[in-house]
Amino acid sequence: MKFRLSTILLVVLSTAAMCGWWVDHRRLQDDAKRANSEAARFAIELYRVHLKQSYQQDYGGVLPAGTRAIQLKTGDVLDVTVADGRQDLLDRLGEGETNFRVKDQTGKVLEIGDLLPVFPMCSGKRCATPGDNGL
Repeated sequence: MKFRLSTILLVVLSTAAMCGWWVDHRRLQDDAKRANSEAARFAIELYRVHLKQSYQQDYGGVLPAGTRAIQLKTGDVLDVTVADGRQDLLDRLGEGETNFRVKDQTGKVLEIGDLLPVFPMCSGKRCATPGDNGL
């Protein structure tokens, strides 16, 4: 049985391309899992901060006494488009510090209260990732 050199090269290159695709696919899956995990931790911290502040700060006015709101912050701005900024954000929220704002990749500066709908709680579904929501 004779094989042409071009046929052998085609089989070898096809196999190498499939192996490369598989390795890249696995890496992208791992990156997505890490991003989802980070987004879930971030959402949990945001909800903790929101719940804590909503019971500590009066809204004022004629609304019922149980109605509360998060005051606007004037602290420094964290850039969440980079990993260091996201880690700093998680560290600060974990320590209970909320005197900061967040800058997304479009340059828009958001308050903590603006981020709550961006990261809904994950109930068995795929969690939002920062890249999916413009952050």
